Amino acid sequence: MVGRKRSTSFFDAQKLVRSLGDVLDSLPSEEDRQQIISNLEHLIIFLSDLKSRLEAIPTQADSTLARVALDRLKALFEDAKANPALGATVGIRPVERHQKASSITTDEIERARSTVARFDALPIGQIRDALEKMNARELQSVAAALGIRASQRAAREALSHQIATRITNTRGYRSLRDGES
Repeated sequence: MVGRKRSTSFFDAQKLVRSLGDVLDSLPSEEDRQQIISNLEHLIIFLSDLKSRLEAIPTQADSTLARVALDRLKALFEDAKANPALGATVGIRPVERHQKASSITTDEIERARSTVARFDALPIGQIRDALEKMNARELQSVAAALGIRASQRAAREALSHQIATRITNTRGYRSLRDGES
């Protein structure tokens, strides 16, 4: 058998021994093995905690009773708005409804124009005193007669000041135009 070639399927014991040696050399040390086990235990604890937290999250099926309770509370608060006694028990005060002030009539504007004509001869101090004695509706009328746009909520003092300023400015422009000093 001297001239025969070995077949490729022939068992190579040296190669097997070398491979087994490489496997043995790549085994972890005791310290590495303990570290890997510790890391796996930490991962298992984390995943278990995550699982229990996910199990605790309510689902849509769990929220059915909460939705019914919310709808009942909403209906109760709607009823409380309409029923003052029920509203008082749940702490809802009734909404006070204010009637919208009616627009100033042409008669009121005409009276305001005659008032402005009387103011024309008065000194500014007397104009301010007269304006202070007027009610809010009369002040609104005078402001409308002078072309001052004032909201319904304008403060009395601010409106009085605007009216007095407009009257004195108009008086001053007229004196400049007519050449009076």
